[in-house]
Amino acid sequence: SARERMRELGSQIAGGLGSGKKSKKAWEKWAKSASAGPCRVVKNPECPSLYEALGDLVSEIEYELHKQEGFLGDHARECDSIESSIRKEIRGLRAQQNRLSSARAAVLARMNKLKVLVRQTQKRQRLQRKAVKAAVEECTDTVDSHKSALCGAIRIKLEIMRMSSIPNEIFDCEVSPWEKDGPCSAECEGGTQLYRRQVVVNPSPTYGAKCPLLKASAVCNDVPCPSDCKVGPWAGWTACSKDCGVGITFRMRRVEQPPRNGGLACPARQETAECSVSQCDRDCELTDWTPFSKCSRACDGGMKLRKKFVKERARGSGFCPEREDSRRLEERECNLMACPSNEFAVCNSDTDLIFVMDSSGSVGSYGWKLQTAAVREMIQAVNLATAQVGIVTFATDAANHLTLTNDQAKVKDKITDASLGARWQGGLTATALALEHAHRMMQDFGRPDAEKVVVVLTDGRPNRSGQRWSIWSAVRHMKRMGRLVFINIGNRWARWSLKRWSSGGKYDYFEVDDFKELEKGASALVTSLCEEVKFVPSKPSGVTSEASWALLQSRQEARKKLVSMSSHADKKEESASSSSASKGPDRSGKNGFPSSWRFGQWLLGGGPLGGRGSISSLFHR
Repeated sequence: SARERMRELGSQIAGGLGSGKKSKKAWEKWAKSASAGPCRVVKNPECPSLYEALGDLVSEIEYELHKQEGFLGDHARECDSIESSIRKEIRGLRAQQNRLSSARAAVLARMNKLKVLVRQTQKRQRLQRKAVKAAVEECTDTVDSHKSALCGAIRIKLEIMRMSSIPNEIFDCEVSPWEKDGPCSAECEGGTQLYRRQVVVNPSPTYGAKCPLLKASAVCNDVPCPSDCKVGPWAGWTACSKDCGVGITFRMRRVEQPPRNGGLACPARQETAECSVSQCDRDCELTDWTPFSKCSRACDGGMKLRKKFVKERARGSGFCPEREDSRRLEERECNLMACPSNEFAVCNSDTDLIFVMDSSGSVGSYGWKLQTAAVREMIQAVNLATAQVGIVTFATDAANHLTLTNDQAKVKDKITDASLGARWQGGLTATALALEHAHRMMQDFGRPDAEKVVVVLTDGRPNRSGQRWSIWSAVRHMKRMGRLVFINIGNRWARWSLKRWSSGGKYDYFEVDDFKELEKGASALVTSLCEEVKFVPSKPSGVTSEASWALLQSRQEARKKLVSMSSHADKKEESASSSSASKGPDRSGKNGFPSSWRFGQWLLGGGPLGGRGSISSLFHR
C-alpha cells in the first residue's frame, strides 16, 4: 500500500540523515557505493540516494494527490453528466410544456370564438323561430280566408247551377297534396327541391274548374356548408428526454383550417411515445481479435498472444472483462524446444534494439557498474550484421548515449567502462522522458522492416514531477511502434506498474533480485529479446560482427558434423563393448571419450574437456 511504501521511504531518509538506524534492505540495495559505503548528508549534502528517496516520497504524495484529484474529477464529470441529463430532460419537458401551453391557448381562443358563435347562432335561431311562427300564423289565416272564400264560391256556383239549365253534374279538378319529387339537389349553400301532385278528380270539360300546376320547385338546404378541420403533416419526433433508459419523445402537427359550420373536429395535434436510446447498464463492446504476436522466447517455451481491446466502455453497472481475462487475452505456447544448456545465444534477427538504462541515485555507482556489465554482455550477443543497437540513459533527465547503429567500432567504443561506465548521473527517475527519447531514436534511425524492441532496465517507478502520469502516454506511443520490455531490478513496489506497461504483460516483464543477478542472467535474456536466435559453443567475447558471425556459423556446421560422427561412433562402441566386456574400458580417448571428440574439441577451440562450452560437456548432456 502507499502507506507501507512511504514508511519504507521514511526509513531510507532517516538513514541518509545519519540517525544511526540503517535501513537493512534500503541501504544495501539502493545506497551502496563501491568505495564510500552508505551515503551520509554530513559528508555529502547532495547524497544521490537520499535525493532520490526524497523524490520517491514526493512522487508518492504527488501520485496520491493526482489520484484524489482524478477521483474528484471523475466524480465531478459523473455529476456533470447526471446534471446534463437532468437539464436536458428539463429542457425537453419545458419545450413540451411551451408547446402544450401554446396549444392550450389556441384551444381556449377557439373555444371562446365558438362560444361567441354559439351565442350568435342561438340569437339568430330565436329570431328565425319568431319569424317562422309569425309567418305560419299569417299563412294559416290566409289559408283559412281562402278556404272560406272557396266554400262561398262553391255555394254560389251550386245555386246558379240549380237556377239555370246547366247540367247538374259539374266536377272541378281536384289534386292530391304536394309531395317531394326526389332529394334536394345540394346538401348546403342552397339547392332546388322539386315537388309534384297528382289529379284526383278530373274537371268537367266545359264548366269544371281547371287543374292547377302539378309541379313546383323551391329553394332547399339554404345553409352554409360545414367545413371539417384540416391538419398538416406530422413534424419529426423530438430528441429523447433521456440519454439512456426510458424517456419521452413527441411530435406535433399544426391546424391548417379549423372546423366551421358543424364540421368535424380536429384530430389529435400531438403524439407522445416512450423512447429508449440505450440501456443505462450496458456491457462494454470489444474489438475483434488481433493477430497473434511473435513468440516471446526463441526456445524453452514462449507464448504467442492475441488480444481484444475495448471498443466502447461499459455503462452504469455493465460488465467488462479485465485485460488478462480469457475473453480478451488468448495465449498459445510456442518454441517448446529446449535451449542448449552449455551453449550461448546470439541474436540473429533483423531487430532494432534500444537499451534504456536507469542511472538514478537509487542505482548507485556500484549498481550502475553491474548494470553496464549486463548491458555490455547482451550487446555482445547481438549480431550486428542483422541488427542495430542503441542506448538511452536517464535519471532526472535523459540522453542518447548511442544512437541506433550497426557500426562495430562505434558500438564497441560506447559500451566500455570508460564511456558507458562513467554515465552514472544520480538524481530522480524520469522514465517517461527516456521512453520519449527512445521513441524519437526509433523513428529517426529505425529500419522500416526491422522488429523494434525497447528494453527498459530500472529499479523503480518514475518519481520526477509529472512523470507518473506522462509515463502512460509514453508507454502507449512506444507500444504502437514496437515491443516494450521492462526488467525490474529488485523493487517489488514497481512490479504491478512495470508489468502493465510492458507490451506482453508478464511475458515481456522480467524481475531480478539485484544488479548482481542481472549481470549473471544477462546472456539468458537474449532468447527473450530476439525472434531468431543462434547458439554457439563459446561465449562471445566482443561485439559480434559479420566476419565473426561467419566464423561462428562455420563452427556450428562443424559441430553438427561431429555430433553425427560421434553418434555413429557411439553405436560402434556399444556393440564392441557388448562383445568384449571383459577386456576393460576403451583407452582410445581420455576419460573414456573417443579420440574423435578430442579432435572436435580442438577444432572448435573449446577449453579443456568437460569445461563449460566444450564439446564433451555437450555430449554428456
